Amino acid sequence: MGLSIGIAVVGIALAYYMYLKRPEMPGRFVANFQGLYQLIFRKWYVEKIYDALFVNPTKRLGTLLWKGFDVIIVDGIVNGVAWLAQGTSRLLRYTQTGLTHHYALVMVAGTVVILAFYLFD
Repeated sequence: MGLSIGIAVVGIALAYYMYLKRPEMPGRFVANFQGLYQLIFRKWYVEKIYDALFVNPTKRLGTLLWKGFDVIIVDGIVNGVAWLAQGTSRLLRYTQTGLTHHYALVMVAGTVVILAFYLFD
């Protein structure tokens, strides 16, 4: 803890000296150490390296999963189930007459088929 406080005090004192006591000093420092200045000014290129290693590949993976998996697989399954339900309902709607005696006839026929299946097995 003492070391970090000491470094902070030295940094504050150096900044006070460079920017308030001798304001021309930062300009000369930049002129003499242009490469170091650019490296520090560009934040050691950490953001560019981070983008290249992590952010951009993650974006590409997300786009691939979205367009490849979500749109084709997930939406395909959902749309396929909807198409199947719609097609089945179009076929079954003709069996819905609204007449009770037709429904009773179908129930009796179904019961006969089930009994025949178990009796003649």
